[in-house]
Amino acid sequence: MVLEVVVLNLVWVAASVTFAIGGWGGLTGWGVLFVLVQALAVAALTALQAAARRESRTPVIA
Repeated sequence: MVLEVVVLNLVWVAASVTFAIGGWGGLTGWGVLFVLVQALAVAALTALQAAARRESRTPVIA
């Protein structure tokens, strides 16, 4: 389940950057900035999710 969320978040980031840079939607400069900052925030959360997924799969040696 976590892997699917990570993949979908990466798709969201790629689509957001493409939308902002591609000029679709007639965004203003502030609009482009907002979309790119949002994409950066989602990318950061995705990195945390991926790290937590790796950590949860690491066996604990007692």
